[in-house]
Parts: sequence; structure tokens; C-alpha cells
Amino acid sequence: MEFETQSSNQALAVCPATIKKGASGANVKLLQEKLTGFGFDTKVDGVFGDSTVKSVKLFQEHYGLVPDGIVGENTWRKLKVC
Repeated sequence: MEFETQSSNQALAVCPATIKKGASGANVKLLQEKLTGFGFDTKVDGVFGDSTVKSVKLFQEHYGLVPDGIVGENTWRKLKVC
């Protein structure tokens, strides 16, 4: 699997709320789109399910974060969202 950095979108001033498995909505869809942009195979459906957890953990591990599957400020920042 090849990983890329993404620099196309300007970051938000404030990070989105922390999200984890079971969440749904616009922030989950944003997460899934960002993971896909970084080369992680993620279904973009707005639902934080097992597939998204797996991609988040792989992303976190690859970028030197604790691979807990929870998307908080540190993960949002590595995704260049904020």
C-alpha cells in the first residue's frame, strides 16, 4: 500500500469533534474522504464502522500516532483537517 500526503485543502482553524466507532454524519464522511485521499481503502458512507476503524488505525500507526481507532485532535491534524 502506498501512502501520500495531501495538501490540496486548506485546514480548518478548529478541529472537528472527536469521533469513534458508531458515529455517523458529516464529520465521519470528511474523515473517510481524507483517509481515501491519503491512500487508505475506506468506504465513504458517513458511517464509522469496522472498515473505517481499520483504516484509522492503519493511518495512525503509519503517522506515528497511538493506533486506537479514535479520531481526535492529533489524528485530525495529521489528516490536515485543522
